[in-house]
Amino acid sequence: MRATLLILFIVLTFFVFSLQCSLISESGSLAGHVVVSEGESIQTAINSAAPGDTIFVKNGTYSERILVNKSVSLIGESIMGVILNGKGEYAYMVNILADDVRLEQFTIRNASSSFGSTIIHILNRRNVTIQNCKIEIGFQGVLITNSSNCKLFNNKISENYAGIELHSNSKDNTLNGNFIFNNTYGVYIDKAIHNLIFHNNFINNTNSYWTDTSENYWNNNYPSGGNYWSDYSGLDQNRGPDQNITESDGLGDSPYPYEDNPLDNFPYVNPISIELYSYSNYTYYFLISSNSTILDFIFHAENETFIKFFIKGINGPQCSCRVMVPRRLLLFNSTEQWIVKVNNDSITALVEEETDNFFLYFCFNLGQEIEMVSITPMYAKPKFNSNPLIFLFVALVSAVLILGVVFYVRRRYQHKQSSIKGRTIHWKLLM
Repeated sequence: MRATLLILFIVLTFFVFSLQCSLISESGSLAGHVVVSEGESIQTAINSAAPGDTIFVKNGTYSERILVNKSVSLIGESIMGVILNGKGEYAYMVNILADDVRLEQFTIRNASSSFGSTIIHILNRRNVTIQNCKIEIGFQGVLITNSSNCKLFNNKISENYAGIELHSNSKDNTLNGNFIFNNTYGVYIDKAIHNLIFHNNFINNTNSYWTDTSENYWNNNYPSGGNYWSDYSGLDQNRGPDQNITESDGLGDSPYPYEDNPLDNFPYVNPISIELYSYSNYTYYFLISSNSTILDFIFHAENETFIKFFIKGINGPQCSCRVMVPRRLLLFNSTEQWIVKVNNDSITALVEEETDNFFLYFCFNLGQEIEMVSITPMYAKPKFNSNPLIFLFVALVSAVLILGVVFYVRRRYQHKQSSIKGRTIHWKLLM
């Protein structure tokens, strides 16, 4: 029994150590943390950092250009609070020359107005992520040169000649969930292939795009769809992969820009709003495409109401919504188990699915200026993927405790039996 407990203790210690290492690795706390405050230099922090470090930049205005030549994460305290201002002087404000770089929650503005100046340049790199940033007032907002597997997600990119430019054999990059507006060209592609561009808003750009004949993907297939283009004038009367089934779905029936020159086969007919939800070091995103204003999005991880948001009508009494819900947050696997309500009145929704998401489309008449929408999956609670080592840890602790109790009770029983036997022998000797 002692040998068994010793073995279990060793195994338990190993799994506790593995669990700790795994959780530390997931949270990034094994890497060093460097904090930069206003008045200090971000570049100095990068120079002193080690690969894998995270550099937290506190709210403030920083007037410098940055060379990122190490695999580090640059995380701003808030997108509106951390401002990197080029003052119209720098040709490259953020020059990324390392793989596995992350840049998040910065406002980066005012690069040089000269031809070819760039706010963010990714050169000959892989796995660079630019997320939740404002990138504005430059010749090129983001320039991706001969780079691959990079991701631009949920950025606001405006007032540039080219909002995003991909060229020189840049491939397999993803532009997803960005708000690209008031640029001369929204996206400019030259000699770049197999890039995926979807769920972006292209609004009030002089030219929404320019592309050569390179093969790129401007939608994520049906039902995920493509992008919202403010100059799209198609109708939405049909649904389905071929848009030939009579029923609206929030996606245009004809490609963008037009039938004989298709670029985006499933353009959204209403602007797209991206809502984020973070859990266990993973960020999920919800999509709401509506002809009305979305207010106060709420996701309840534990309460009965699953999703709730408010809608403010701006385009007449008829409101339409297309909502994307991540499948990983659900316990069920059916398109039929949904309840959609507007101010507690149930309405019927068209529900479609793909590998990673559900899509719900519904329309209703606005009875008042602001309406509350709730979306609840029937008989389901949110699902979160926990680390399997946690379950092993709990199981092993339970096993050790149970065996410990069994061992204690058995020893006590044996000791009691020995005592009884000893007293019996003693009594017999006395007799």
